[in-house]
Amino acid sequence: VTLDASDNAAELTVDQANSVRTNGTTFAADDALTVTGDGDDLAALNHRDYSTVALGGASVTLDASDDAATLTVDQADSVRTNATKFAADDALTVTGDGDDLAALDHSDYSTVALGGASVTLDASDNAAELTVDQADSVRTNGTKFAADDDLTVTGDGDDLAALDHSLYATVALGGASVTLDASDNAAELTVDQANSVRTNGTTFAADDDLTVTGAGNDLAALDHSLYATDELGGDSVTLDASDNKATLTVDQADSVRTNGTTFAADDDLTVTGAGNDLAALNHSLYATDELGGDSVTLDASDNKATLTVDQANSVRTNETTFAADDALTLDGEGDDLAALNHSLYATDELGGASVTLDASDNKATLSVTQANSVRTNETTFAADDALTVTGQGSALAALEHSDYSTVALGGASVTLDASDNKATLTITQADSLRTNAIKFDSSDTLTLDSAGNYGDISAIGGNTILNLGSTDSNNAVQVILGTSGVTTVNLNGTGNHDVTANAATAETFVVDGTQDGGLFLRGLTTGDKLNLDAQITANSSDDVLNGVAVESAAYVDAAGEWHFANGILTYAADNEQDGQYVAYTIALAGVTSIIADGANGFTVV
Repeated sequence: VTLDASDNAAELTVDQANSVRTNGTTFAADDALTVTGDGDDLAALNHRDYSTVALGGASVTLDASDDAATLTVDQADSVRTNATKFAADDALTVTGDGDDLAALDHSDYSTVALGGASVTLDASDNAAELTVDQADSVRTNGTKFAADDDLTVTGDGDDLAALDHSLYATVALGGASVTLDASDNAAELTVDQANSVRTNGTTFAADDDLTVTGAGNDLAALDHSLYATDELGGDSVTLDASDNKATLTVDQADSVRTNGTTFAADDDLTVTGAGNDLAALNHSLYATDELGGDSVTLDASDNKATLTVDQANSVRTNETTFAADDALTLDGEGDDLAALNHSLYATDELGGASVTLDASDNKATLSVTQANSVRTNETTFAADDALTVTGQGSALAALEHSDYSTVALGGASVTLDASDNKATLTITQADSLRTNAIKFDSSDTLTLDSAGNYGDISAIGGNTILNLGSTDSNNAVQVILGTSGVTTVNLNGTGNHDVTANAATAETFVVDGTQDGGLFLRGLTTGDKLNLDAQITANSSDDVLNGVAVESAAYVDAAGEWHFANGILTYAADNEQDGQYVAYTIALAGVTSIIADGANGFTVV
């Protein structure tokens, strides 16, 4: 018996369909049949009993009265293989284990195959892991995962990076979230690819190391908060400069660090800013430990930076350096700067074009070792700093003074301060002091004891006492006092010393007891004195020079006798201290008159 619908359509309840089948009747081959009922009940049917084979007709549509049906995979297979379909306004859900749903041939579970308005894949474990091909299958067949399912798309990291992520977002695949899980736990992305990941709401798996590539300065200029793991996912984000370098402002460097991104280990980083601002940074926050990279260079926009010692220590210990064209100044108290291990503050450690030590008190006292440290490490003191180099006088005299000049050490001046307050100079050493503009300290007594001409000693320093020769020396010293400030000249030994006095200074010339005449004094002026105490014993009153000269030099042969004429002083000396007197002469060039001062001496008048 064939039931032939005059309108070529028939709508049946499940019971009615059962009645048709069980009674051996079928609908005509051109009749479109619809079986109605609760969606889940329709899903649970043995669909073979409701197929055209069982009921006849041209087609069988399952129409859910609640416009929805939830099916297991087996039930969906039953619907499809028996050529039944759900009504076009029914929302279908296929349930199962997430990974099983991912592995389906989704063309068999699409609306084309099952009918319905839509097909949602609902993972019973609320998670599904898909290959890229499986994700493509889900999307291209118009299926989507349920809104509470967390999806993971797996594949090679770089392949995942290169996807059009809009096709793998929740908009395309459904689900609550889409995580990209690199099988090699690494992915390299261009900035555009990273933008695609983020803007489409996808993220990488928590164990994936991400690398964002691009020109260094472009990477530096990013809003790094948009490329952090909070936005892209992953375990870490490395910025890899294609040119292996990047220049950042301080703000950009802060952005890199605070967002947990770092540069690649072969990238040379430069942080720019005003020099003093760079000096004042907490350099631990701008080191490679924080910013990544192979090195961090601080580049002063004004090509200079002034640092305290603590700031310089911070630069060095954090392995940052200044740019090669930056002039660095290290500021501190002079003696503290002198005591530094200057190798730690040289350009080798701090970078820069030069390192200047600038004493806040405009002075510094250095040992010879400290001065050597300043020079050999190519640091110098500021041009307004007065430097003092200390040591034993003989050692200071013997220095290679060019190594301790302002040319070598910097500073406004260099003074040598003898710890024993004395120094004996050869002519070569005195010349070296003058040539290198170095002076002895005003507390030091200088002795000149080389035969020959020392020239003008105005520039070699020392106190107001000058020793020429020594008691056991016969070296004849020639010297010009100039503006040295010497007021007492000790004429020692047996050398025929030749001294040119300073007309602007009152000087006293003290003749040692070992002298035997032949001294030559030039440029004496009124008030200059000659002291002969050591030449004349004063054990009795007749040893004191007479107030009036004898008539001729030839008559000078007894205690107290003297004669002066034509610039030559002749006097009776008892330098053997035995009461036997001998006449000695001293040339007083240009002097026309002297008087005995009553104390074994003469004054020029």
